[in-house]
Amino acid sequence: MNDLREFFQLLSLGLTPLVLIMSAAVLIIWAPKGWTVFRKRIAGENIELVDWLVLGICFSFLGKIGDNAWWGVAWHHYEQNQPAAKWWFEHGVVSNSIFRQACGILAAICHLHVLSSCHRELLLTVGASIGVVYALVLALT
Repeated sequence: MNDLREFFQLLSLGLTPLVLIMSAAVLIIWAPKGWTVFRKRIAGENIELVDWLVLGICFSFLGKIGDNAWWGVAWHHYEQNQPAAKWWFEHGVVSNSIFRQACGILAAICHLHVLSSCHRELLLTVGASIGVVYALVLALT
């Protein structure tokens, strides 16, 4: 079992540069349009449904870059038996909160914008409620 874990650990490290390069390419293509959509939304202008999808793509791949960069560095330090690995792993929740969860939630909101607002709000309310209850249970036990 240890060999299988080590195989996938090395495979993951080997795939990290590809993910970073491909994700950066997606952002290079879509970020200018995404930035325009974001500014329009901040200014209170109406944006089309397809623009929401573009914005979701940008959030998604931005998160992918941050997450893979963080964990690529952490696992690189681990593989090299460097003391810095401990810091990267202990602070991984920072990366997860920002790049996996926040960017993932923002991307999902953008992609789900095609739904009616009551369906989006229901999904957000249910998901957030489960998360709060789960965190409280963990904190109290």
